[in-house]
Amino acid sequence: MSMKKYKFSIAIATIYLILYVVLFQLNTPGLILGLMFLLSPIPVLWMVYQILKNGTYTGKDLGKEEFGYQDVDKNKLGMF
Repeated sequence: MSMKKYKFSIAIATIYLILYVVLFQLNTPGLILGLMFLLSPIPVLWMVYQILKNGTYTGKDLGKEEFGYQDVDKNKLGMF
């Protein structure tokens, strides 16, 4: 069920932002566009919250390292 929650939030945020662009192209009054612009962080932040809360990480564990890249060996970077 959690997967559906964050996918739904992604869809809502995307539709909201596409609707804003479409209304902008249709010369919608500035008051409506301004209100939508001011409220736009709400669906984006809700989407980020849902992804962080319900999303799952499927990559490999870094172990004792504080940071790292999954596709590059640490010894090949030449910085450590």
